[in-house]
Amino acid sequence: MKQAAHRLSLFLLAGSLLAGCGAIRSTVGIVEAEKALRAAEEAGARETAPYATTLANQLLDKAREEQGYAEYSTSFELAREAEAKANEALELARKAPPVTRMAPTPAPAAASEEAPAGEEPTPAEAAAEPAAEEPAPAEAAAEPTPTEPTPAPAEEPSP
Repeated sequence: MKQAAHRLSLFLLAGSLLAGCGAIRSTVGIVEAEKALRAAEEAGARETAPYATTLANQLLDKAREEQGYAEYSTSFELAREAEAKANEALELARKAPPVTRMAPTPAPAAASEEAPAGEEPTPAEAAAEPAAEEPAPAEAAAEPTPTEPTPAPAEEPSP
């Protein structure tokens, strides 16, 4: 009888360890996928392999979510897929030519800015500047504009 109780306790212990293995296996899978994704991103995969990098990120997020619901086998499978996509992104990043970034071109000078003393504007700058309008004659300024109300004519007293 003692031997049967001992076997039963070993069986229960083994069963409880196996139940915990799913969580451990899932966590290890997620950690491995995170490492692979980090390596891919450090190699420039966001620019050279955006599809594979984004998919690996989304699969990893879903693996974490499933782990939170205690769906360890699903979580592990998703983590393995995420790791595979991250490795694919890493390979694409290694094969791609280096990404060169061009320096931003300076913005053209605003029309209100003046050229430094002694320098004439370049022909392109001169063409970009709007032509200065001539001031209106003094007589034109005295006339009411359409937006101003027109004064009513003064009435003369009747004789």
